[in-house]
Amino acid sequence: MSTFTISAFFTNARAQLDETPAKIGVNLAAFLTVLCWAFVALFIISRFTPTLSKKFEESIGENVFFLVWLIPAVATFLSLFFSEFLGWTPCRLCWYQRIFMYSLAVLMLVYWFKRSAIIRRIGYMLVVIGAPISFYHIGMERFWFEESTSCSPTVSCAAPWFKTLGPAEVTTAGMALTAFVTIGVLLYMTSKYDKKIQEND
Repeated sequence: MSTFTISAFFTNARAQLDETPAKIGVNLAAFLTVLCWAFVALFIISRFTPTLSKKFEESIGENVFFLVWLIPAVATFLSLFFSEFLGWTPCRLCWYQRIFMYSLAVLMLVYWFKRSAIIRRIGYMLVVIGAPISFYHIGMERFWFEESTSCSPTVSCAAPWFKTLGPAEVTTAGMALTAFVTIGVLLYMTSKYDKKIQEND
C-alpha cells in the first residue's frame, strides 16, 4: 500500500489515495479519545471533592450503563472502519486488543439490559487483560520494548497506522488503552447500583 500524508486537523497519517475517509475516521477517533481523557480526569478530580463527586454521578445517572456499552461499541466500529473500509491491516497485537474490545461491546450490551454483578466482574476481567496489551503495544511503537518475534514481519507491531494529537503521538494502541481505562471507570460507577443489580441477580 502506498503511503500518503493526511493534512488533517489533528493528525498526520498513513492513508490510501482517497484521503477524505481516513481524515474523517482519524479525526473522529482523536476527538473521542480527548473526550474520554476529559471524562476520566473529571472522575479522578471528583474523587477528592464529595460535592463534585455527587454532582458528577447524578449528571450521568443510569446513562452510565449506556455509556459503558457505547465506548467499546464505537471502538469496535472504528477499528473495523480502519481495517475493512480503509484496508489498513491490523498487526497481531491489534487483534489481541480487538478480541477483548469486541467481547466488551457484546457483553456491555447485555449488561445494559440485564444488570448483573457477574457480567460486571467479567467486564473488569476483560479490561484488566486488554489494557496491559495496549500498554505493551504502545511500548513497542515508542521503542520502550523490543518487538515480539510473534509479530508478523509484513505487519509490524511497532509501525502504527497513524500518530495523532500532536506531541502526544497517540496511535490506535493509545486509543484502545484510553477506551479500556474509560470502560473500567464506567464499570466502577455502575457499582453504585449494586442493590438494584443484586435484586436482578
